[in-house]
Amino acid sequence: MKNMVRIRDNQMLKDYKEKVLTKLPMHMATLEMVLAITMAYLDNIIMTGVVILREMVVTMTMMVLGESVIKSEAYYTLVYNLYLCYF
Repeated sequence: MKNMVRIRDNQMLKDYKEKVLTKLPMHMATLEMVLAITMAYLDNIIMTGVVILREMVVTMTMMVLGESVIKSEAYYTLVYNLYLCYF
């Protein structure tokens, strides 16, 4: 009985996919592709901003506190926690 239900559900899903996907206009697929590329591009910009921010924090800390603080593990933990708070 379960197999009959599964076969029927699979057939309904297959029919649905065929009906929907064949009726979708081509520009919808193009729009989805453009949106995916845009999101990846924005994600890349955000990550670049995080890297620049990290470099700025490191440089400012070196100027204020000295280079020995930069090499400590506690400093990197602090900076990482700041990233988690803001991003």
